[in-house]
Amino acid sequence: MEITIDNQIQEKLQRFFKGQIRLNESLSSHTYIKIGGPVDLFLNPIDIDDLKKVVQFLNKENISWIIIGKGSNVLAADHRHSIAVIELNSDFFKSLFIKNNFVYAAAGVNLASFVNFNKKNGLTGSEFLAGIPGSIGGAVFMNAGSRDLYPNSLKKVCSISEIVVKIQVMDKNGNINIIARKDIDFSYRTCAFNEQIIIAAWFDLKPCLGKEINRNINVFLNNKIKTQELNIPNAGCIFKNPLGTKFSAGALIDKADLKGMAIGDAAVSSVHANFIINNGKASFSQVKDLIMKIQETVKNKYFVCLETEVEIWDREGLK
Repeated sequence: MEITIDNQIQEKLQRFFKGQIRLNESLSSHTYIKIGGPVDLFLNPIDIDDLKKVVQFLNKENISWIIIGKGSNVLAADHRHSIAVIELNSDFFKSLFIKNNFVYAAAGVNLASFVNFNKKNGLTGSEFLAGIPGSIGGAVFMNAGSRDLYPNSLKKVCSISEIVVKIQVMDKNGNINIIARKDIDFSYRTCAFNEQIIIAAWFDLKPCLGKEINRNINVFLNNKIKTQELNIPNAGCIFKNPLGTKFSAGALIDKADLKGMAIGDAAVSSVHANFIINNGKASFSQVKDLIMKIQETVKNKYFVCLETEVEIWDREGLK
């Protein structure tokens, strides 16, 4: 519903909320592609109790809310978003330690920090996350992964679901639960957590020599450097790789001669065809139009319907 954050709402929040409260915060400051309009309310709780209280408060006030991670796969509309956005970015949500032979990582932990922590502790299994931007919470929510580059491996894809043991979540009413891996419905680049907030996860990793871990990390990082846009604003892979075809989404877009195609400052990357880059002042509508153009062209040429992997936040996309 449309809301207006007035002084009364802000005063109510300040009575109990210990974290940061920001009004009219631009989403362009919180997305890797540097696109997105202002939100009425931007909140950064300091811990689980703070998060629980604010979720219950927003529900009581009939204020729609959504969680944002690092914004590495978010494309947000340029208009005002009449919602509250919650970011888990405090020190509490960056906790990272080993207990009972499992690695505990809170939702706000950067993937780079997670990979480096495991390397320092001689643990292998997370190297495939090297070079992937984002946080643990977002990576679990999207079931982040990479093409398998481990030496002598017979697999084709590595996904974070393969190393998850259990996940701590909060439901939309503020109730906290721990869910075992066997009870989590993971699939390609998604999991069934649309109604829950990922607080933290436990991971099962294996002891390994440091030189082998370093080698693995370098293999994945070098591949990212060679094949992906790392220094120009983007939202990562725009489309999921289609099932039932030997070609990836990027290969299909490349075969359709769409590399370099631009609408305004939004352009299909010349490095990785499944990336759309922001060459300066790209707008949401320019990127959205480019996405639709790519889908139309690939469908007409190869009879493949490309499904978006990027989260699109517009009036229809925010629940």
